[in-house]
This record gives sequence, C-alpha cells and structure tokens, in this order.
Amino acid sequence: MTISDLDIDRQTIENLQEQTKMNKSELYKALAKAQGEMKNAELNKVNPHFRSKYADLASVMSVVKKPLADNGLAIIQMPIRSEPGTCAVRTILAHESGAEIVEDYSMPVAKETAHAFGSVISYIRRYVISSICCVVADEDDDGNSAVASEPIRNKPVTDSFMELKNGTKNARVVRPTQKTTDS
Repeated sequence: MTISDLDIDRQTIENLQEQTKMNKSELYKALAKAQGEMKNAELNKVNPHFRSKYADLASVMSVVKKPLADNGLAIIQMPIRSEPGTCAVRTILAHESGAEIVEDYSMPVAKETAHAFGSVISYIRRYVISSICCVVADEDDDGNSAVASEPIRNKPVTDSFMELKNGTKNARVVRPTQKTTDS
C-alpha cells in the first residue's frame, strides 16, 4: 500500500463521515416534523397493581406510524440476544436517506417463559417508541412508582397512620370522600 492509497482511503472516510452527518441532519428534521404531527396515545389500559392508566403498544403505534411514514421514517424493532434472565430489543429509527439511530435496551425477566419474554418485549417496544417520538403513553406519577418498594394500594387510615408514625416510606393516607349536601 502506498501513501497515495492511504490518502484516497482517508478521503473516502472523510466523505462518508460528511455524508453521514448530512443524512443525520435530514433524519432529525424529518423526526421533528413527524413529532409535530403526532398526538399523545390514548391511555386505553389500566395497570391493576398501581391503578394507573397507560397506552398499549397498538395505541402508541396508531399515533406514530403515519407521521413517521409521511416523513420518510420507519421504526424497526427486533428481539436480540441478551444475558440470561434478561430480554433485549434493538430499535432502529431509519430515514429514507440511509441515516439511522440504533438503540438496544434490555430488562430483566421475572420468569423465563415465552409469555414473560413476550410481555417484556412489548413493554420495551412501547416505551422506546414513545421515547423516540416524544409521545405520552402513561400517566405521570411524579416518579412515585419508581421509588416505591411495592405497589401503592389504598390502605385503611389506621394502617397508614401507623406507617407514618413508624417512618415507613410507602405510607399513604386514604380518606373516605365526604358527601356534601346542598342547602
């Protein structure tokens, strides 16, 4: 290999880097335009453990597919190999220019069954798509479920009072609603 061969290779690499930068710029413009056309997903499901609403994968896809496609964008998602006891999904946001954003995300799986893996795959897909597209797909609980050691449930006032007194983090006072009468 001669020095002139190295110069050609260097020039080729620089051209490819410049082309990639231009393509990424097109991808970001298209994504911004698509996001402007998207609405938040319908919160069509209820999590029975936290009593919160969320949008399932179909609801999220129903609000992102057309705006992405209309702007030359596609989302490709597939399960990929991961560590034992975890499940991973690769997400590719691809633009017609050839630019792409690739992200791998993994989560632990409670049981190594087909149903458990399918559930985690759907969960990851929904959250990654929602994040990429800036689509709200669940209720904002101000981070409470992220720090709770167990799902928050309505507890009798006496139990919650004792937990408050003893300094338990999950204490939550639930008061019965009072009916008012109009005079």
